[in-house]
Amino acid sequence: MIDVLIVDDDEAIAEFVAVILAERGYRVRTAFNGRQALDLLRQTPPHVLLLDLMLPLMDGWDLAKAIRESATLRDTPIVVMSAHDDVPEAAQAIGAVGYLTKPFDIDALFSCVATYAGARR
Repeated sequence: MIDVLIVDDDEAIAEFVAVILAERGYRVRTAFNGRQALDLLRQTPPHVLLLDLMLPLMDGWDLAKAIRESATLRDTPIVVMSAHDDVPEAAQAIGAVGYLTKPFDIDALFSCVATYAGARR
């Protein structure tokens, strides 16, 4: 089963994405800040990480840096989910494999998760 970790401080968005991915058969975990996400990542690295950049306690840029500096996590595919105007540049800056600009199309979400999670399997 493909494991997806959603990290977003907007609980409504995180839960919505979690529900629609779970309905498609993915195992989904959610975190609402960067520190919580890092703890979950260390427990069980996901096949793909859906990451908002604006997070409390540890923002997405710092979380991505911690992931890339970890021997066990550095290959985790990161997909940025953000409403920022510069999403493509931010995604590239943190070494993300892709991005989704909020609000995003559900089909784009499914396609993105399937593509990047499948590469990690």
